[in-house]
Amino acid sequence: GRGHEQNTLMNAAERIAMHVLSSHSEEQFLCEAVFLAGHAGSGKSSLCNHLISSCNASIGNVKWSVLSCKFDRQAAPLQTFAKAVNDFFEQFVTIEALSQDKISHSIITSLDKEGLLHLCELMPAFNRLFPLSASCSQSTSQQDTASTGHVGSGRNRLHSLFHLIIKLIFCGGCPVLIVLDDLQWSDGLAMDVISDVIETSKFQSNVMGSGTDETHGGLILLGSYRTYEADTNLLSQIQAMDQNNSGHIKVTQLPIGELPWQDVNKMISFKLGQQMQRTRKLTDIIFQKTRGLPLFVVQFLRSIISKNILTFSVRSRQWTWDDLVLDLLTISEDVAEFLAHRLSCLDKEILDAMKVCACIGFQVDELLFPLLQLGHFVPDFEKSIYLALEEGLMDKAGPIYAFSHDVLRESAYKLIPESDRKPLKKRIGLCLAQHADMANNADICTIAAVDQVNACSDILGPFERTSFARLNLAAGIYSMTSSSYSQARGYFEAGIALLKANHGDKQYHWNEQYHLCLDLYEMSVIVGFMDGHVENMESRLGAILSNARSFEDTLKAKRLHLKMISSRGDYAEATRQCLTVLSKLGEHFPERIDSSVVNDEISRTESLLKDVTKDHLMRLPVMTDKSKTF
Repeated sequence: GRGHEQNTLMNAAERIAMHVLSSHSEEQFLCEAVFLAGHAGSGKSSLCNHLISSCNASIGNVKWSVLSCKFDRQAAPLQTFAKAVNDFFEQFVTIEALSQDKISHSIITSLDKEGLLHLCELMPAFNRLFPLSASCSQSTSQQDTASTGHVGSGRNRLHSLFHLIIKLIFCGGCPVLIVLDDLQWSDGLAMDVISDVIETSKFQSNVMGSGTDETHGGLILLGSYRTYEADTNLLSQIQAMDQNNSGHIKVTQLPIGELPWQDVNKMISFKLGQQMQRTRKLTDIIFQKTRGLPLFVVQFLRSIISKNILTFSVRSRQWTWDDLVLDLLTISEDVAEFLAHRLSCLDKEILDAMKVCACIGFQVDELLFPLLQLGHFVPDFEKSIYLALEEGLMDKAGPIYAFSHDVLRESAYKLIPESDRKPLKKRIGLCLAQHADMANNADICTIAAVDQVNACSDILGPFERTSFARLNLAAGIYSMTSSSYSQARGYFEAGIALLKANHGDKQYHWNEQYHLCLDLYEMSVIVGFMDGHVENMESRLGAILSNARSFEDTLKAKRLHLKMISSRGDYAEATRQCLTVLSKLGEHFPERIDSSVVNDEISRTESLLKDVTKDHLMRLPVMTDKSKTF
């Protein structure tokens, strides 16, 4: 029932493939963008998966590079996009050797050492591609990055790195497919990066090779979003892309509506293996109740089969049903409510396991299953999930289990009574936190635990709040290593809120948890600085300076405060405060500095270093005075 839409996507892919193989086209790079818009369950993800499968099967007899990203309501968009890029490079060995060499060479020549180290931290696949750089990345520190650049420098650098990496993928000489599914849950950064790439794809990029390289590149950007859940920024961005491309990029907006009656009849006829003439009456009933929404149709068929309303007759060797019984069935007009009713008919163990997964998110890493088993949510957690897999309710890709549709996750979550949702989340969070050290990746378990508990912080006890404030600090630092600044800021602020909740939002938490408070407040300021969100910086810095127990404990806050003043352009005030801090550290400067003072200092320094070699300096012992090395 999606022949027109599939043909539109396949024709776009064929054009890109032909362009890449062509040696006569004047344009070196060709780009097409297609955006699918429709209701939940209309089949957008199925169309995306169909094109992915077709490209992996080499459309146009050419090897494609495929980068696929599906955003999740409960996962940080930046982290999701970074994982998609990482997954692409995990499959790097499947790309042709010539393309591998071109991409690897372009990465090495286009990134400085700091950028390469940053990517090794953000995407583990780079550690295997560039092992020497990966070994150096262990010595880097996210906190140190706050000492350079300007407000928002971390986010801007990350934006530039993603922009460059995607352009580098293009230089491999093979067509590229980038799929961004469920864009309504992205935060705009991914779309910003892709918009920049599409804009610059109008011209030949320097990273696509030397002037004598005749290789042509091509890109298909396939995005999808729910019509009534996309924010105005996303819609205006797509509209602007369509209107302002000046013919360089073909932009197609493809609405995905309900299936017409004829296509629903074809679907049912095909599924039941019967002639369309015989399934007309059944189609009439199903179409009336589902309005032709593909997910609704499929789930309704499964529902009536499970209820033995639609049965297979061994005697007549065909499916049979009672039109009158079917016609009397009443179903919710809301897809989620209908699916929730179907899920409620499952075995209790399967349903309970799916409820736990629904609390965690659309996707669940299987490394959490042994820990959840220890929480005794169901007798055999992994077996219950496997049975859900057999029912077609969940899918599996590597170590990741995912609901077969995000509406199924919403439906499973709705089946948890509202009064039980927070206690269940708390139980999950406590279970994961308690046993995180048993997992192969304790950081992932900590993140999952903190996400659960932060959603039910109002039912925690004082000791639990303090414990999870500490875990929020760890989760925030881990998020910073993956450059998820917005997510990290949320963890630091959640940790601060948990400590405040123990004392009625007063400053007493500084007395009882001084070092934890100092770390949380400092990290909140650092990540705000790097991400460009300075709304809370003044208050957080003020709290540090008011509650610090020593001058040394204020140094990091003062340094960040000076950088914030400098970012506003008030260099005179920044200089004055900087000299005040330096004087307290034993480094005194004249109040008035002119060229003669500078020349005298240069002459004195040259005299001191006259007979000192670089090797001599390198052999000197490491400084230990923290007030001098800060």
